[in-house]
Amino acid sequence: MGWRLGYLAYPPHLKEELVKIQDTLIISPSSSSQAFGLGCLEAGRPWVQQKLATLEEPRRLIRAALEASCATVSPGDGAIYLLASVETDDFLLAKRLIDDFGVAVIPGSACGAPGTIRVCYSNLPLDKCKEAATRLKNGLLALLPKN
Repeated sequence: MGWRLGYLAYPPHLKEELVKIQDTLIISPSSSSQAFGLGCLEAGRPWVQQKLATLEEPRRLIRAALEASCATVSPGDGAIYLLASVETDDFLLAKRLIDDFGVAVIPGSACGAPGTIRVCYSNLPLDKCKEAATRLKNGLLALLPKN
């Protein structure tokens, strides 16, 4: 949050309508985000694809932990998180996962999706991600109602 940066390519006939909403969409990205965005553009697609490839194993680990205990896991293609159905009080579950198992997730109700949890799998070294996946799986198996 706050680090996001993007751009929009659009056909010329949409310009007038897009200008009406641009203030709420693109105001003041941080200078750090701007510098990073320019660096990515300069490095090119191969560099970005290399970085994206580093997310494949963490995604697989977290998905496996969720699928071992949750009813449904969203595809998560193109994201750095997975959304999983937990069919219970997501806020209480998130709190218990932190307090009892040392793993943090976002309650889906904070994202407009009650009854789910949002689990980020980026920005952890692989060994820490493996540990987090184990804690997550153990916590969900212990805390979720058995089907």
